[in-house]
Amino acid sequence: MRLLLACLLVALSATQAAAEAMKVGDLGPVPSRQTCLSTARTALERYLDAHGGLSVTGETDTPENWSIYGWGLRPGNNDVVILCPMVAGESHAFYAIHSDGPQAVENADTTARRIRALWDSLH
Repeated sequence: MRLLLACLLVALSATQAAAEAMKVGDLGPVPSRQTCLSTARTALERYLDAHGGLSVTGETDTPENWSIYGWGLRPGNNDVVILCPMVAGESHAFYAIHSDGPQAVENADTTARRIRALWDSLH
């Protein structure tokens, strides 16, 4: 019985440590893909300056590119992509966040709120 209980506790603690969350959001229409990519890069760089993280990658001056990435954003460990596809002939911005760790859901929510605030401040 003790062995079973110990195994159950180990399994539960491993599940909590391996928690993951995904969050997506719509940042709205933008005048052009170039504007979207530039705004995305600026927002994610400001995020790093204000809250911490690892890096921002993605090109803003290549028309074939339509994504900017933020890696290891804090709190926790959040990887973010801001996408700039054409929707019904208009440039549009969306984000996707992948978070992992014991507070993945809360960290993804915090990251989303911060990205939204930074994005809105740039318009």
